[in-house]
Amino acid sequence: MKSVSICHAREDRERAHELSRFIQVNFGFEISLEDSARDLPAAVERALSANFAIVMLSPASVPTALKREAWERAFVKAPAEYGTPIAFALLQDCPFPELLRRQRFFDCSRNFLAGERALKRWLLAHERGIPSAPEPVFDALTPLWPEIVDQPGSSNDLDPAVASVLEHQAREDFEAVHRLPCAGRPLALVLGELGHALALKLPGSVDENRRGLAWHCAAHRYLLIFDSAPESIRDALNFGGRCSVVFTPAAEPPVPAPVAEVSIANIAEAIDYVLSLLPRDAEAGGRLGSRIAFVLSGYHRYAEEDLVLEAMQRAGCSRIESIVRQRAWIHDLWGESVGIPDLPPTDATQLPLFGDAEWIAA
Repeated sequence: MKSVSICHAREDRERAHELSRFIQVNFGFEISLEDSARDLPAAVERALSANFAIVMLSPASVPTALKREAWERAFVKAPAEYGTPIAFALLQDCPFPELLRRQRFFDCSRNFLAGERALKRWLLAHERGIPSAPEPVFDALTPLWPEIVDQPGSSNDLDPAVASVLEHQAREDFEAVHRLPCAGRPLALVLGELGHALALKLPGSVDENRRGLAWHCAAHRYLLIFDSAPESIRDALNFGGRCSVVFTPAAEPPVPAPVAEVSIANIAEAIDYVLSLLPRDAEAGGRLGSRIAFVLSGYHRYAEEDLVLEAMQRAGCSRIESIVRQRAWIHDLWGESVGIPDLPPTDATQLPLFGDAEWIAA
């Protein structure tokens, strides 16, 4: 676990605790508070053993001008020597070395919350290995910002236009921001698309995949925006942990556009289309469904494959026995039973219709 050390004067302990809580809820880092005890340079040198050091400047911590030979070693040379990123947070005007303004300097004297947010972006930028971005303008989001950005939280039925502003302006406050269209989509598909966006392999059932995503999101500061998610799946998408989740109002799904080529890049659109096609044209839907199932199986996205196969089974597609066998293979993989017609016994490692020998052997 990474660590942050906050150097402060005893009189500024309340502010130090406030900043500590803010960092903890957003990162889960181990936080230590280093009392300067009237010797700020010495406290800073001790703090450099942490992964990050934050120095609070105030009349209590810097009551008189510091001698250059004392502060230059602690504030500039030692951090470079130890490789410890260091930031300076001004609480109140005081005789601090003006050269510190050339370092990572955050003026918190007029708005402490704004300073906390800037420090969070500085930490995130280091975690992501990118330069920190300039301060965003978020006047339109003022009521929402403390609930979603400053700490993990969720929001229901946020206006899509406001969600777009949030997506753009808060990007530097999160490890990653993901926005997914959900109108009319089953939970299996939404979870599969989110897992793919997060580069996670989710080969389990819908419940298993949901638990895997919740476990992952608990440890990461993501912003997830689910557009037009039906009310029936929202609880399952509100993962908790350090993740912030936003839902825009539920809406009728658009009419799916026809899909000619199927790849993992357009698999969600392909599933949307085949689910609408199967009740109207089982033969054409079955051909497209077979191609979709093959692509899904290659990525071990079995919950979505089972979703498509079940729709093909209900539509009465040809080669129904092969469809049923493939569903049985998937459910056997999950250790579940599935209500399917009786069939002659078969080896679960038998090559299924929609797979290939290489991934079955794996």
